[in-house]
Amino acid sequence: MRLKKSYLLLLLFLIGCKGEYQAERSYWKANRLYTKIAKKPRLAKEEDFQKAIKGLKGLIVKYPKWQNTPEAQLMLGNLCLLKKDYERAREELNKAIKKYPEEVKVCAEAQFFIGRCYESEGEWEKALLEYQKVENNYPYTYSALQTPLQIAHYYKEQNRKIEAENAYQKAVMKCIDIISNIPSSDLALTAQDLIVNCYLEQEKWEAAIRTLQTISSIFYGAERGANSLLQIAFIYQKQLKNPEEAIKAYEEFLALYPNHRLAKKAEMELLSLKIITPNIGR
Repeated sequence: MRLKKSYLLLLLFLIGCKGEYQAERSYWKANRLYTKIAKKPRLAKEEDFQKAIKGLKGLIVKYPKWQNTPEAQLMLGNLCLLKKDYERAREELNKAIKKYPEEVKVCAEAQFFIGRCYESEGEWEKALLEYQKVENNYPYTYSALQTPLQIAHYYKEQNRKIEAENAYQKAVMKCIDIISNIPSSDLALTAQDLIVNCYLEQEKWEAAIRTLQTISSIFYGAERGANSLLQIAFIYQKQLKNPEEAIKAYEEFLALYPNHRLAKKAEMELLSLKIITPNIGR
């Protein structure tokens, strides 16, 4: 009796493994085609869209409890968005939110892309409501970080300067909130970069430099610290036209990171600055 029970358990285990393998294979095929379409949606053929949509729908129906099925549902909605079938995209994205409420990252992205659907259709007020849902319902997600920046981009493109300024300020405050509350998370690292981007997009060069200096100090000796120093040097050189400070930043970078992959480029930039401004440092 025990032997029969063991065989039954083994059989159930093997069936489960086979099902998971089939799900993984179906997901891999669909994801590969999805990635290809997402890179260049304008060049994608209708048959590519239909094949990818069919593959994802089949996976969702056949393996509803599989761990990556929520991601597949999100991809299905995004495919429809890329196809500019906005109504169907919203339908599929809403399914992701309703069927998988415990998958916070998936739900946040789905909510964000519902907003993108409305924005793409020129329905800005509806888009704004959806973006606000991302911020309110999923505050500690990457999508929530991106949302105020997306709003700022819209206002900037529309030349609505006051609204854009307010949106950028809100984006920075959101990033600061993330850094304060979950400082050791990957999301906090992303928030630091987004603060820099906000200042750069507004051409607030000094504010960007201050943020980069903080990042450089926190990540002293690491790749992020090196990249921050280089960015500081570049801003002084190209944007602020301040060769003296640019030279200092390049020299600091080379002193701290002499074997960095961009050290040669930094040396060339430093040399060109010293040729143009030979009296600096004498």
